Amino acid sequence: INGRVHGTLIMAPKKNTKAAASSKTKPSTAKGSRKASAKTAKLSTSKQRCVVVGSSFLDYVGYCDRVPAAGETVHSSSFQKGFGGKGANQAFMVAILKGKFDVSMVTAVGADGDGEAYINNLKAVGIDTQFVQQVKGDSTGLAMISVSTLTGQNQIVICPNATHKFTPDTVDWDSVFGKKDASHSSPSNNLPSALVVQNEIPIATTLRALKEASDRNMLTVFNPAPAPDANQLKNIRPYLKYVDIFCPNESEAALIAGVETVTPKNAQETCKKLLGFGVGAVVLTMGSNGYSIMTKNSFKHYKAFPVSKVVDTTGAGDCFVGTMVSSLLTCLTSNASGEKLPLEVLEIACDAASGAASLSVQKKGTQSSFPNAEAAKKAPSALKKK
Repeated sequence: INGRVHGTLIMAPKKNTKAAASSKTKPSTAKGSRKASAKTAKLSTSKQRCVVVGSSFLDYVGYCDRVPAAGETVHSSSFQKGFGGKGANQAFMVAILKGKFDVSMVTAVGADGDGEAYINNLKAVGIDTQFVQQVKGDSTGLAMISVSTLTGQNQIVICPNATHKFTPDTVDWDSVFGKKDASHSSPSNNLPSALVVQNEIPIATTLRALKEASDRNMLTVFNPAPAPDANQLKNIRPYLKYVDIFCPNESEAALIAGVETVTPKNAQETCKKLLGFGVGAVVLTMGSNGYSIMTKNSFKHYKAFPVSKVVDTTGAGDCFVGTMVSSLLTCLTSNASGEKLPLEVLEIACDAASGAASLSVQKKGTQSSFPNAEAAKKAPSALKKK
C-alpha cells in the first residue's frame, strides 16, 4: 500500500525482489488431483477478485457450562457439527456479503464425503472452488471445540489431516493469480484484487502465497491465526514486508512483537513494533477490548460494540477479517494520486467488521453464526444505539 485518500486505495507498483525458487510440476486434471488444473482456470477480466489461501475444517462443537480442566471430563449440554477452518470461514464471510467481485478458495480437503460436502458448501454461496484440492488417502481436517455456555469462550484443538499435504508445490500459482506480467486490476474500473491468508496451513504455502500476490501488486491481508510457534515466527518475519494489512489478535501480536501481553494501554507500542517489520498497516483486534488501527502516520484505538450476551466466540475473528476485506474491496479504488495512508481508510472497513463480529458472537456455531449482508450492513448503526 503506497498511498490512500479517504475511502480510496492507491496501489502503486511494488518493487519485485528475487522470486523464491520452487519446483514445478504439470497440473493434473484427474479426480482427486493434488493440484488444480491450469486448463480449467478462468480468471476474471471484468471484476475484482478476492483469493483466500487457507484451511477448510469440519467443526465438532460441544457446549458445556465450563471448558474442562486438565484431566477432567465434563458433560456437554448440546452438540453442533458445522463448516469451519479459518481460511474458508473468511472466504465464506466475504462471499455472503455479496460484493461485486469474485471469491476464490485455494485449500485442501480429503477425498471423502466431508470434502465433497465442504466443496458444495462453498459453491452454495458462490465461491469459486476450482482450486480446492481433494487429497486421496486423507480425511478432511477437523476442529474439536469446547464452548462455555456461561462465557461463550472456547478451547480448540485442530486436526489438519489433508491440510498437512497442502504444500507450495501442490499449487499452480500462475493459474490461481495469473501471470506475473499481467494486469491484476479490472480494465474497466482499475480496481485492485486481494489475497487473504492465515496461519492454519503449512507456513511455507502461506508465505509463498504472500510473495506471489505481492509480486502481482495485489492487496495482501495476513491474519496470523493461530499464533505461530517459534520456528514459524522465524520464517514469517522476513515475509512481513509483503503484507499490506496485518491483522493479529492480542495474543498473536504479543508473540510476534515480543511483548508480554497486549492491552489498549500498550497497543500503540505493539503496533509500532509490528510496523517495524515492514507491513503497510496494522489492525490489532482485542475482543471485548475493541481494536486498534495503525498506519505509517497515525494510530487510533476503538471500543468494541456493546453485546448483551456472548454465546459463542468461535469464528468471530474470521467474521471480522472477512467483513473488513469485503468492505475494502467494495469502496477502494486506485484512481487517485499517491498520498500517505490516512487512518480513515481502514476505519470504514473495521467499523463494519466490528459490527458483524459483534453479531456473530451472539449465536452458536462458526459460519452458521455469520450475519447476512443486510444484517451486517445495519450492524454498526444498530449496535451504536444500544
